[in-house]
Amino acid sequence: MPNEPCDLSIVISCFNMHREMPRTLHTLSRSYQREVGDLNYEIIIADNASAEPLASETWAALECPVRYLRSLAEDRSPVKAVNAAMRQARGRMIALMIDGARMLSPGVLKYSRLAAKLYPVPVICTHGFHLGPDVQSRSIAAGYNQQREDELLSTVDWRTDGYRLFDISVFAGSSFRGWFISPTESNCLVMPRELWEKLNFLDERFITPGGGLVNLDTFKRACETPGTQLVTLLGEGSFHQFHGGAATGKSATSAAPAHNPNEAFDREYQQIRGELYRIPTYAGSFLGELHPRPVKHVQISAQTLSAISSNRVP
Repeated sequence: MPNEPCDLSIVISCFNMHREMPRTLHTLSRSYQREVGDLNYEIIIADNASAEPLASETWAALECPVRYLRSLAEDRSPVKAVNAAMRQARGRMIALMIDGARMLSPGVLKYSRLAAKLYPVPVICTHGFHLGPDVQSRSIAAGYNQQREDELLSTVDWRTDGYRLFDISVFAGSSFRGWFISPTESNCLVMPRELWEKLNFLDERFITPGGGLVNLDTFKRACETPGTQLVTLLGEGSFHQFHGGAATGKSATSAAPAHNPNEAFDREYQQIRGELYRIPTYAGSFLGELHPRPVKHVQISAQTLSAISSNRVP
């Protein structure tokens, strides 16, 4: 039945992502995600007034229900469109991908389901990665663009083995401290519906382009809610395709730990929360497995953890 609850709703925000969304959606398919044969999940695409709607062929091959909700409000921020989609979600768990240009590794749904069984109120997060040779705010300045990214993706058989995406990516600014330290945000944030409702979903006062720091704010509020358990998925990730979004390389997740070069984002956050955003560190659990492919990322993470333990990294 269309209104019956399901195990998981995946809400994806998009704006003018006709190039990126087919790849993102493929990484959510049953043929790509591993060991999810009996997982009852749906996908809801929250289109925030794209110039042209997505064609239904974009998701026609997916083996799960897909709803396409297109807002015509022309808000610079996707927050209201995302909230409207989440309120319609049927899932007992809701995953938010606030950036529709993010591709996932093949074990995200498998381990998210396991975490939901193991913990009463989990805040399940994946670390972020940027496709390309460097964090995209720097690689773009060196000439990285959509054409180069398309060529890069063609060098690995990621559709057959999504863990190959680790071969052509680096840690994003939000995860610059590596796998063993909590990120500042997650671009696939999975939580029980009841927790989303307790948070009143995303704070609609974030109205700057792309929602400003709303994703960081949501992650922070969730982790600081009494009774929740942060669960970081090891060996999994979300991979950012370059699409020229408002927040690419310009959030408080840049490699400088407590500095946000975008003053509008900082100013908005301070107006809403009464203080500047500062990168938090949360204690939590790890779930997953470290595959051979991301070995370089494991090494970077271990080096960063060692440096932090020796007080060489803030």
